[in-house]
Parts: sequence; C-alpha cells; structure tokens
Amino acid sequence: MYISYESLIIGIVTFILIIITIRSSKMRIKDAIFWIIWTITLSIFAFFPEATEWIQHITGVYNQEIYLFFLIIIFSYFLMLRHTTILSQHEDKIKEISQNIAISQLEQKKVNKEIMELLQYGNNK
Repeated sequence: MYISYESLIIGIVTFILIIITIRSSKMRIKDAIFWIIWTITLSIFAFFPEATEWIQHITGVYNQEIYLFFLIIIFSYFLMLRHTTILSQHEDKIKEISQNIAISQLEQKKVNKEIMELLQYGNNK
C-alpha cells in the first residue's frame, strides 16, 4: 500500500499546531473545525491515494503539481468565503453597537440638558 508521507506529515503537523493554538486560547474550537477537516482530508489523501486519483479524474487535472495547486486554490477559496462571512457578521455587530452608543449619548445629552434646566430653575427661585 502506497502512503503519501508528505500529506501525512503536513496533516499531523497542522493538527498539532491547531491543538496547541486552541490550548493557548488563540483560536476557538468553532474556528478550528475548518482546519481539522483540512487535516483529515490530507490524512485521507495520504492513506488512500485512490481518492486523489478519483478527484483528479473528476476534475480532469492529472498533473500532480497542478492538482496540488488546484487543491490549495480550492482550500483558499473556502477559507476566504468563511472569513468574508465572519467579517460581515462583525460589521453588522459593529454597526449595531455604534447605533446603540449613539442613542445612549443622545439620551445622556437630553438628561444633562434637563438637569441643567432644573438647576437653573432652582437657582432662579
């Protein structure tokens, strides 16, 4: 049985780095799932080169270097899509928080104005 040691080593090293990053609280588990799926995919390709050949046949890319480049582009595509989704969610949260702050500041100005008017009214009596 042929095993692609390069894919296996890259998958194992990536998995170890993910675990270290999660343990040091630099990455949430929710965000690491994508990378864990990637390491599992690399491991599958390492132990089952037929899977690689099958995907090469489906995509029509038979050159190994081009196929590897193709896989990296696909991976990067999904990674960018995921980051764009997260970025959009954060932009919505920032907009909502900014609006809440603006409303709070406006209400605070109204309260301050009322307090000043009451103080001036009390001084005039």
